[in-house]
Amino acid sequence: MNTTLIPVLTASLLTISACGLFEGPDGPTGDAGAQGPQGSPCWDLNGNGEVDPDTEDLNGDGSVDVYDCQGLANDGSDGQDGEDWSPPSMVGASTCNDCHPEAYEAWLRSGHANALLATGGVQPTEPWSGLGSFGEYSASAPDGHAWADISYVIGGWARKQVFVDASGWVITGDEAGWGQVHEGWLPYEETHAPGTLAFDCARCHTTGYRPEGNQGGLAGAVGTWEAEGVQCERCHGNGSQHVDDPYMVSMPIDRSAELCGECHVRESVTELEAQDGFLRDTQQWSELFHGKKHVMDCADCHNPHQSAHYEDGTHNPDRGIQVECESCHFQQAANQGSAVMAGFAGCTGCHMPDIVVVAEPEHAWMGDHPAHLFGINVDMDEDQVDGDTANPWVSMGFACKSCHSAEGAWTAYSDAVLLEEAVGYHD
Repeated sequence: MNTTLIPVLTASLLTISACGLFEGPDGPTGDAGAQGPQGSPCWDLNGNGEVDPDTEDLNGDGSVDVYDCQGLANDGSDGQDGEDWSPPSMVGASTCNDCHPEAYEAWLRSGHANALLATGGVQPTEPWSGLGSFGEYSASAPDGHAWADISYVIGGWARKQVFVDASGWVITGDEAGWGQVHEGWLPYEETHAPGTLAFDCARCHTTGYRPEGNQGGLAGAVGTWEAEGVQCERCHGNGSQHVDDPYMVSMPIDRSAELCGECHVRESVTELEAQDGFLRDTQQWSELFHGKKHVMDCADCHNPHQSAHYEDGTHNPDRGIQVECESCHFQQAANQGSAVMAGFAGCTGCHMPDIVVVAEPEHAWMGDHPAHLFGINVDMDEDQVDGDTANPWVSMGFACKSCHSAEGAWTAYSDAVLLEEAVGYHD
C-alpha cells in the first residue's frame, strides 16, 4: 500500500468540505430585526401622510383614493430598464366593447351612457336611436333659442332634458326644461336670470372630469372632461394599461354604495332635500343611508351597467334588477293581507312609491320617480315632507294614497280604512 496517498486524500477531503459539499447543521436563528418604516399609500405622492387634493387628486374626481395611484416611479428599479413611465390614460367605452360586448351593449341603453350629449349646434339625434323604444329628445330648442345656440343636452333618458347654451350657461326660465312623460315644456331654475347659472353638473355627467378650466373655452362650463356621459372608466378607472396587458393589469371593481354615492347624492348624505311636498331627485344614496338598508350596496340589487327604467328583451330583460325583494323578505312575501294588492302592487308599489319629482308629479300623492326609503310609518298624522327636508321613511299618504285617493287610479278609501289595512299587513 502506498502510504504517500493518504495525506493527499486528506487534503482533498478538507478542500471538498470547505467548498460546502459537506455542510454542518444550521445554527440558531437570530433575533428579528427592527420593523421597517411604514410605507406611504400609493396616492400619497409627497409621503407626508396627509391628503393633498391640489396635488394628489390626479383623476380630478374630487377625492384622493386608490384611483389616483400611479404605480412605480420607473427609474429602472422595477425591472423596466428605465423606460419612461406614464399613468394610465382613457381609452373610451368603445374600446372596452372589444372584450366586453355584453356589458357595453347594455350600458348603451342606460341613463349612464346618455347623461350628457354634445349637440354640435344642430338638432340632436337620440344616441340610442335604433337600440330600442326609449326616450325622445324635444323636437325644438327651448323658447327663444335655436339649436345653434345649444351646446349640450343634459339627461333626457327618461323624464327630463335640460339645455346648455353656446356659452356654457344652463338655460333657465318658465319653459327651459323638456318633460318627456307628458311631452311639454317645464320651468327650470326660473329664479336664475338667463346667462347666470353655471353648468357645474359635469362632474357626474361626464368621464375624466377635472374641476379646473372651462370645457371648450365656454365661460359657463365649470371644469373640463374627456368624454360626455358616465362611461366605463368613470367607475373603473383609466384603462390603457389594462388594454395593453389585460391579464397582468386588472381594472378596479368597486361595488360600494359610496362610489355610487359620489353622484347619487345632493349636498349631504345625511340630509334629505325636499321641494313642493316631494323629495328632490338624485339623492338615492341619501335615501338608502337613512334606513336599515344602509348596510347594503346599490349593486346588491342593481346591475350598474343596465337601465333601471327601460327593459330590453335581449340586453336588459329585468330592468337591471339582480335580486328580487322576496330573496330576503320571503316571510313577508308569503304573508300578504290582500291577494289583490300582492298581485297588482307588489313590494315596490307600497315600499318604493313615487315620492321623488324629477320632471313633474302626477298628482299630490304621486311624483315621477321611486324613493329608496322602504320602511312605512303607519302613523297617519306624520307627513312625508317638512318644508325643505323630508322624513326618512315612507308616509302612509304616499304608500296608500298614490293609488287609493280621489286622484289615484284605484278606489279611494278613508284614512281609517287604509290604516286598518296597513297595520299588520304582513302578519
